[in-house]
Amino acid sequence: MTGHHEEDTKGSIVQSPVDAPSQLKDLWKRSDTEVVVSVVPSQIRGNSFIIHHSELRTLRPHQWLTGEVIECLLHHFSNELHLERMIYILNHYTAGVILFGNREQIRRNTLSKINFDNYKAIVSFVNIHNSHWKLLYINAAEKNVYLVDPARRSTELTDSDHAAKRICEYFKLRRTCHSKTDWVDIKFKGGVLQHPLQQHGDSCGVLVIMMANAVMEAFPKIPNIAFGTTKTEMEHQRTLCKYLKPQCLT
Repeated sequence: MTGHHEEDTKGSIVQSPVDAPSQLKDLWKRSDTEVVVSVVPSQIRGNSFIIHHSELRTLRPHQWLTGEVIECLLHHFSNELHLERMIYILNHYTAGVILFGNREQIRRNTLSKINFDNYKAIVSFVNIHNSHWKLLYINAAEKNVYLVDPARRSTELTDSDHAAKRICEYFKLRRTCHSKTDWVDIKFKGGVLQHPLQQHGDSCGVLVIMMANAVMEAFPKIPNIAFGTTKTEMEHQRTLCKYLKPQCLT
């Protein structure tokens, strides 16, 4: 049960109970607005994510999830599993720059204030051609980089090898720019994780969230990623927005 704000007869705001599914359906039915409906703590103490109504509505069935919602949920899982001192949740825009950007773009995203020696792994995700999400998992102890494709293409190992090469170059650039040596001597290589396959074109973001959760739950072990990906199961998983604790609009 969550709270629903309503106006009483005197025009003030009161709190009345409403079940989460009804609250969610109410938010999904309304036209997009930029009203903030959720504030979720980041893994970095003192920081928070804000989720707008228009972003929350991308969790509706058959909608393509925004990166803000996916990233927010990854931070939620990290906090719930108390992994904030073990796994660094890398911003998805920065992850995309590292894997696909040019040298100048990477130079502007070297995260000079972060010491990766404080972490054992990185979890993130990247946008492919503005139409597809992939999970990025970097395990420093194993020296493995996994670029996990929900659609499982035959190039997954090749793509992971390329990602590993870019990660190595990234940490060398951090040393050049900021004299930082964290992870610079790790010779990362690409790997492949076994995982369920995407059955519908709009569910890649949902699978990325579920695979990331499986990775974090199993850490530091290799995860056994197993879950259903039917249309019904994907629709059910979209109720993960309950973790965002959305507030109804008044």
